[in-house]
Amino acid sequence: MIKKYLGVLLLLCLPALVNAGTMILEDYPVMYFPNKEGVKISVVEDIVLDAIDRSSYPKHIWSIDSEKPGEIIARLNVRHHVLRMKISYDTHKINVQYHDSKRLNFSENEAGLRRIHSKYAEWSGFLLQKIKFVAKRKTKMSFVDESPIKVVVKTTTGGVAKPKKIVVSAYSEIDDVEREAGIYDTETNSALYAKEMLKQFKKKKPAHVTLSSVKWGANLKMFSKKHRTQYLQAVCKQQKADTLVLAFLEEWEGGSGGIRPRNMFYFSYDCADDDLVKEVHEIIDTYDEAFPYQTAFVKNLKQFARRFSILK
Repeated sequence: MIKKYLGVLLLLCLPALVNAGTMILEDYPVMYFPNKEGVKISVVEDIVLDAIDRSSYPKHIWSIDSEKPGEIIARLNVRHHVLRMKISYDTHKINVQYHDSKRLNFSENEAGLRRIHSKYAEWSGFLLQKIKFVAKRKTKMSFVDESPIKVVVKTTTGGVAKPKKIVVSAYSEIDDVEREAGIYDTETNSALYAKEMLKQFKKKKPAHVTLSSVKWGANLKMFSKKHRTQYLQAVCKQQKADTLVLAFLEEWEGGSGGIRPRNMFYFSYDCADDDLVKEVHEIIDTYDEAFPYQTAFVKNLKQFARRFSILK
């Protein structure tokens, strides 16, 4: 009897034990230079490099893992723990965000909530403080949370286009095509479709539109089944999006003669107006196409974007 109660108690306490010593991981705000002219890119690069070097003392060891124009991946090694932060920058801002880690108990649930070892706040925060310190020393300015530059994009008719953020996501269950391509999990499969969506949209993206993708979680899958917009409202808020574009490829329904047909659905959701647009394409054959660039997927995606003026 005592063992039974101990087992029940352990199950009740398990969630708390799993999250013990962890914290919610949230993005740091972008740090903007307060003047409209910005700062020379050479000075910004020097600020970032100097800050990484200074962050290695007295007890941290930060190093540069990779470097390319406008972006540096900084790496911190503490015993067997590894934390990497992505530092992206230009003449007007510096943005420091979590990149990846090892042995820091990082996790992300289906709702997109991320958790990580509580030491993350201390270690990443130290790097952030050094960037602010060096920037103020080299520029005589303190960062601000909002850009002093107002982005105005003129349309072809002479009007002003409001900045717009479109977030895409995709869900596709695994079938024989993906398995033959060496893909065995839905998450990887969906990520590749989302990548293709971004690729197609970027080809005709207006200057006032920014694009990003979000992992398809349980909420979005539930939406695709029941069309409940409250799930999409939560994603809009979380991603600070104006429009969501979702692709859902229904699992294959069998067939004959080596054909594996399945249905394709696209959804466009206007976050401000709570307006949902759905398009159901005819059953498509994905069996003979090279994954993930099925002709039918790309063709239908272009039609959907054009028909509902998603990129305008």
